[in-house]
Amino acid sequence: MKYPRIFLISIISMMCLYIYNKFIFDDFLFVYLDLGVDSYHETVALLGLIHDYLRSDGFPFWTFNIGLGQNIWGLYITDPFHWPLLLLASKEQIAYFLVYIQILKILSIALIFFQYLKTLKVNNYSAALAALLCAFSAPVILRSQWPFFINMPIYFALMLWSFELFYIKKKNWPLPCTMFLVAINDTFIFILFSFILFLYAIFRYFVEKDTVNIGSIKKFTFFLFDLSKLYLCGILLSGLIFLPQFYSLLTSPRVSGDQSFINHLTNFPIYSLAGPLEIYTSLLRFFSNDILGGGGISYYKGWANYMESPAFYSGILVLLIAPQFLAFGTKRERFIHTLIIIPCVLYIISPYFRFMSNLFAGTYYRYSMWINFTLLYLSTISLNHIIEKKYISKKILFLSVLAILLFLILAYLQRPFPADAIIHKTYYLVIFYIISYVSLLYFFHANNKVKYLIFLLAIIELTTFSYKTVNKNRHLLHKNEYISKNRSYLDHTNEALAYLHSIDKSFYRVEKNFNSVFLNDSLFQNYKGTRAYFSFNQDSYLAFRAAMGEDNGPSGVVLDSFKDFNLNNLVGVKYYLIKDKLEAKNRGNHDYSIFYEYNDYKEKGPLEHIKDISNIHIYENKNAMPIAFTYPLSNSILEKDFFSVPIKERSSLLNNFYIKGKNIKTASNNISNITAKKISHKSRDEFNILYFDHNHIKGKITIKETNKMLFFSIPYDLGWKIKVGNKIVPTEKINLGFIGVALPVGEHQIELSFRPYLFYWGLVLSLIGCASLLMYVWGWNFTFYSLFAFFSKY
Repeated sequence: MKYPRIFLISIISMMCLYIYNKFIFDDFLFVYLDLGVDSYHETVALLGLIHDYLRSDGFPFWTFNIGLGQNIWGLYITDPFHWPLLLLASKEQIAYFLVYIQILKILSIALIFFQYLKTLKVNNYSAALAALLCAFSAPVILRSQWPFFINMPIYFALMLWSFELFYIKKKNWPLPCTMFLVAINDTFIFILFSFILFLYAIFRYFVEKDTVNIGSIKKFTFFLFDLSKLYLCGILLSGLIFLPQFYSLLTSPRVSGDQSFINHLTNFPIYSLAGPLEIYTSLLRFFSNDILGGGGISYYKGWANYMESPAFYSGILVLLIAPQFLAFGTKRERFIHTLIIIPCVLYIISPYFRFMSNLFAGTYYRYSMWINFTLLYLSTISLNHIIEKKYISKKILFLSVLAILLFLILAYLQRPFPADAIIHKTYYLVIFYIISYVSLLYFFHANNKVKYLIFLLAIIELTTFSYKTVNKNRHLLHKNEYISKNRSYLDHTNEALAYLHSIDKSFYRVEKNFNSVFLNDSLFQNYKGTRAYFSFNQDSYLAFRAAMGEDNGPSGVVLDSFKDFNLNNLVGVKYYLIKDKLEAKNRGNHDYSIFYEYNDYKEKGPLEHIKDISNIHIYENKNAMPIAFTYPLSNSILEKDFFSVPIKERSSLLNNFYIKGKNIKTASNNISNITAKKISHKSRDEFNILYFDHNHIKGKITIKETNKMLFFSIPYDLGWKIKVGNKIVPTEKINLGFIGVALPVGEHQIELSFRPYLFYWGLVLSLIGCASLLMYVWGWNFTFYSLFAFFSKY
């Protein structure tokens, strides 16, 4: 194979043209409306948010478009694959170009994995075939609707390549740069990759050492020390983004709060085994993503769901070739290579081991792509030996095929599935490919041209199965549906919002009794609302909603409209966009009764109709409070007293009393005496905004009569700083999850600004990391001895 990289690019491009032809040549977008609907609900919405943000406010720190406000530092902007979309395309074009980003990622992982294998001195044929198998494996094709998860195999391959450049070619700078990219993209993935990097380093070091003695252990210690320096340099480089994100992860309800799985999963029985359905699903999905059905909920019959169940497919050839490592190398090499299979087996049969490898964050298989890479590695070194030695162990091949066929027959006859669970066409295709590969491998040593037939068969298999995963039984978003004015991000909501912006330049929030798409309409349509569909919603907002009896959805991810309209008044929902009952009834897959209550509230409440745009009625809420207003400092109650009040009465209580935070030292009222201290409209002071964007708010307020507590309907976050006059004052958490500041009588100029907590400490770390990286680039390999030698001259 003379030009393997050009060959790979050409072959993969042609395969992608066939697999993704509906999205390139037809009228469909690479956006799913089935179990992959996050590509529409989240990816397109968030990219739309960041797209607008870059053009209005610069780098995204805080946004008021997610829930009542959310820290989004590092979100999507750190993914270089999205830069062309964010910088060059219009917001409306983002959905059209997602397919090209997917193809670019497939090409990237193939070329990076190829370079990794070439660094290991694998021949061109084996490296090209392995790169092809990697590029169309389940983590790349099946989970493409989640940008963070499809980035995992790319950065994983890049990490392996960077390590080999350090280990074999003594190039220091690529590894810190790779760990920097991983760290700024996803904190959780970085932690997982960190464990794998050092385990892989130990594996690679000892697989090449003939003996283990005092000298080799000493060298190994220095080797780990050098690796740790590079790793630490990568962390320092990423400090500006990684440190604030790491803090946010640690304090998130999904990690350390009420929504966390950690306590439950750590107490799971260590020696328990996965059930038959789960194990069968895991093993069958080594052969194809769709052998148990695919796409929609009604088509898939295996454990859990189609997207989050085991996804180990990397080509059938991998399963046949990988066991051949037992026929090559020394006993020590075979022993060490056998050891790396043990974690894969434990991951499948032991739920506790899987939970542990997920850092006890969940029960899913989302982070299992290291199993695919383990098998790809074993199959590649086996194939490399087969080609160089022109020998294949027919005994191992026969036993492998026998075990595979026996399992497939057993899975078909004694399956713990419904009768129609196994898809017969895919099942028979799997058997056909097994027989075809074995026939070619059997004559591999006799005819050198057979290897090209194997490559061709792999191309056909990967193309066939990938096409099924991408297209078969999938609910795709049609271009006409995307641009529809009826139910899409581009519907008449945008015209209604444009009208509101033309008549009102103040800070206000908007609610709708319908979904344009889902709960993230405000992200793409660029308005301030109350709803959100986000993996790590602001913890203080979640705490407030929970205290008020509002549903936070599974793991605090799904935040719908407030059921209690008094809460909308409190947080400044000034405008309502309302459709009639029949039009509002179509809510997609989610049925929340709040949609119908809007119409009742429209008739009873203080809503003033101001305009109709198409089928949307625009109403102004006369009871909406501004973003900030005051309570008399004496009108406070303790949290314990507040929680003693029935949930239905709590929102009305907040009209007159604020709930003290831990840092507030003023006296508090007894719950039995609160009715005597109602706030009159005249005594309430309101904050007058002079300027605002997502990260800065400037305004003034005049405090009359007595000292007051100024309440901001902004979720509490340590990143917000408040300056009163020219002095920074401490913020306080009041009303269970919002910002408050105590003010004396008088006129005050107030400025709020947001930078993520630990942002400036992270900046310091990044500057140190840059200096360290420059040392590596210039060839100065820092050690304590070299530092001592440098200063000893003076």
